[in-house]
Amino acid sequence: MSWTIPAASLNSASVPSDGSAIDLGNVRSSHGIEVVLDLTTANDTPQVWLEGSLDGVNWYSMNTPAGMPIYQVPSSQPAGTYIVLVMVANQPAQYVRATSDGPSGCATVTTLHTATA
Repeated sequence: MSWTIPAASLNSASVPSDGSAIDLGNVRSSHGIEVVLDLTTANDTPQVWLEGSLDGVNWYSMNTPAGMPIYQVPSSQPAGTYIVLVMVANQPAQYVRATSDGPSGCATVTTLHTATA
């Protein structure tokens, strides 16, 4: 079991943003995502979502549980940098991308993605 070399989907992107697609080379089911979120406005709650695709065209949510972001800054947090590693299992995809949502300009986000069979 070997992991792919980490690649960025969002790279210091302002919230809200759609990340670039990462081609994993073949279908992989286990994913590790490092989220680095620089919250510039206290008390905002930006969210990061993960999407997957088998063909690079049709995208689906890889968030578990369904309908929840892979990361959200808890409410009433001060401005600052938040770093978290999220593991997503049993979600087959050859292509992945991250997206962010929240009040415009409240944060910047970088995501690094790696995956294994």
